[in-house]
This record gives sequence, C-alpha cells and structure tokens, in this order.
Amino acid sequence: MISKEKVLKNPRMSQALLGVSHQEFKTLFVPFGLAYLSLKEEIKHNFTKGRKSILQDIEENLFFILFYLKTYPTYDVLGAVFNVSSA
Repeated sequence: MISKEKVLKNPRMSQALLGVSHQEFKTLFVPFGLAYLSLKEEIKHNFTKGRKSILQDIEENLFFILFYLKTYPTYDVLGAVFNVSSA
C-alpha cells in the first residue's frame, strides 16, 4: 500500500498525488471527518453489512478520495496502489 505518511511529508509528492499540501490536508480533515461521521451515523445499517473496509480510519478515507480525484486511476491501478481487489 502507498505510504500516506511518506506522501504527506514530501510536498512535491503530496501535490502530485493528492493535489494538496500537508497543511491543506490537515485543514480538509476536520470538515471531512465531521461529514464522514454524520453520514456514517445516518446510514449506520449499511456500514455494518458486507466486507470490512481496507481503509482503517477517516484520514485514510480522505487520502484515498483525494488520490482518486487527483490521479483518476483505473480500478485495477487503484487496487494495486492500495492493495485491494476489485471483487
């Protein structure tokens, strides 16, 4: 899996892969976290069904979304980078 810490510590890599600096990522984290928790509570029953998420916390979810929106990879590439299967 791609190292979130390594990317966020390197300004050039952070801009290239996420489109934001480390400081901007931290700034986005607060409103994203509030929205994520609100949505999770609203549709709680859907979060308990199916497979457990490979993304362990809210920060990893934000990282994943920014990476996807900035690089727009295919599902196969996304699976390889984040070590998940498409199944």
